[in-house]
Amino acid sequence: MGDKTITVLGYTPNLGSLDMLELSTQAFDPFTPWQVDLDFIPNRGPGDSGYLKYKLAIADASQFFSYAKLSNASGITNNGYSLKKEFYSDNTFSPAALLPSWTLTNPPNPVGEDLYNTKILYVKDSWTLAANANGTLNNVGNGFAQSGIGVPGPWAWLGVVAGFGYSRKLRKRLKGSPLA
Repeated sequence: MGDKTITVLGYTPNLGSLDMLELSTQAFDPFTPWQVDLDFIPNRGPGDSGYLKYKLAIADASQFFSYAKLSNASGITNNGYSLKKEFYSDNTFSPAALLPSWTLTNPPNPVGEDLYNTKILYVKDSWTLAANANGTLNNVGNGFAQSGIGVPGPWAWLGVVAGFGYSRKLRKRLKGSPLA
């Protein structure tokens, strides 16, 4: 979407043909306006577990990921499930994680973390529902924020030039003043 791309690198065999992965904007959360969302169709129930591995990248050289948040929608009312998000620095998903992994358990409180100006993220989301879980898991959602490197535009440069010119005029006036 725009300057961002998502590439699926691996997933659990039980993801169905109706399950949907999307990268979209989410206006309701200004802190993480981009979202990667895995919708389960039908919802996942007790005893289900799985994972999704993907690469998320920003093509624009002046932009980078600055923050991520894990969230979900669940109808589970007991402590019968967990979601885990792990960030890696390359597509081997080796133990050297880019950031600490997060685990989200019931109640589903979103968890977030700074990403330290990262342009490419390798992400593994996994879920586990206990056999005695009471309810279903609807989706795994991940919110992301991006920031840019400030590049001065033409108006900023005009301001610098005007300020320099004004200071030269002021110095000339002070130099010619009888009080100097």
